[in-house]
Parts: sequence; C-alpha cells; structure tokens
Amino acid sequence: MSETIIAGVACRVWAPPAARRTLLLLHGFGGDSLSFAGLAPLLSARGWRVVAADMPGHGATLHAADEFAALLPPLLGLLAALGAAPVTLAGHSLGGAVATRLAVAAPARVAQVTLLAPGGLGPIADPGFLRRVAAISSGAELRALLAHVAQRPPVIPADQLEQLAALLGPRRRLRGLAESLAAGLDITTDLARLAMPARVLLGLEDRVLAWTQARTVPPRIAVHLLPDAGHSLHWDQPELVAGLIGAPPGADQDGA
Repeated sequence: MSETIIAGVACRVWAPPAARRTLLLLHGFGGDSLSFAGLAPLLSARGWRVVAADMPGHGATLHAADEFAALLPPLLGLLAALGAAPVTLAGHSLGGAVATRLAVAAPARVAQVTLLAPGGLGPIADPGFLRRVAAISSGAELRALLAHVAQRPPVIPADQLEQLAALLGPRRRLRGLAESLAAGLDITTDLARLAMPARVLLGLEDRVLAWTQARTVPPRIAVHLLPDAGHSLHWDQPELVAGLIGAPPGADQDGA
C-alpha cells in the first residue's frame, strides 16, 4: 500500500504488479480511505489496482465540503486522472451516493458501480447519526460509533482511538456537511439514470439505513441483502463484499 495525492485528492493505493483494471473506493461520512484497509487487500489479490480516496472534507484531502455538491468536482478530477480506461466505482454510505452522482456525471469514465449501504435511498433510520459523527470528541465516543455501525468493528487500541478522535474534534470539518445532509439526500432518480451495470449491497442488521429501502432501487439494478452485516458491511462480510464488487451482472456469490 502507498499513499499519494492524485488530482489534489489524498489516496491510498494497493496495486498488484499485473493489475489491468482500476477500482475507486469512496468511504462514508466521517471516514477516510483507511476504512477500506481490510477490504482493499482482498480486492488487490483479485487483480484490482485499488485506489481509496479521502473525500473532500475528510482525511488528508484539503478540499473543504460543507454541502453534498462540493464533494463532486474534486472527485471528478480524480476520476479523470486515473487513466484512459473506465474504472469501477464502489462507495459506502455517503460514498455510495457520491459514486452514483459521479457515474451519472461522467458515464464514459465508469465501467460499473457497486453501492454499499448507500445514502439517499430513503430517510436515515438513525436521525441523529450524522450530527453525532460530526461532534465526536473522545475515543470512547468513537468506539461506541464503531460498535453502532458494524457487527464486527475493527479492534483499535485505546490510544489510537483517542488520536483519531482528536483529529476529528478540533477541526470540526464535518459539521456543515452533516447539517446539509440531514436536510435530505435522494439518489433514486440518479440510480434510474445509470447507464452502466450496477448493484446495491445492504446489511440486514444495519441500524443507520434500513435494508427495507431496497424497495426504492430500480428493478434493473441487482440488490444483495447480506446476513449478519450492519451498516459497515465491508467490515462484517469482507470476503463476500470483495467477491461482489465488480462481478459481472448475474454472477452472484454465495450468501447474497
């Protein structure tokens, strides 16, 4: 894994020597590219050049984002900088909504889309979630958040949790974006406009976005309901998620 800046966006890259296809991963609200640290090596082992971005307002990316629309221009620049061949997009939660809008805005640059518990399918089941994430100020609060979004959250030592909370706290970068997103986000029209193959993955134990929102997904888009998986389903079912990302339409994996 290497860390780099591509078109002004901080990225972590997992690139096997013979990789011939590129996968761009977009994290959820309050996360960063390290949220894919468990999933990316599994995808790289399958032959992907994996690029995980810190979205604007997050991680080491300096671009600010106080509203959803501000997330898109830097990431469109990143998408254009990843090479001539179309890339596969996979986004989690807020990143899923962003991936959908990117695919609609730049269809020639996107080969396929996989959405992991995407935001914008319906109301948030946990209305206070975004504001709690934006207001985290201690390691204990961060640990509780991780337990809320996953059945098997990553095990992080207490001192590292405090360091991560300290990075989130003083800068308060996410408060404006949290307020903007709390006002509502809808990607259902965008999903209907997608010109490339797409699939949606939802965890049956998701406490943030109810899996029943699957009913708003257009019929031509495959929906996979993952057992024993919460909102961060790539933490709970990494092998299953890795097998589904980028798989040809109809090539379902066991358990999906």
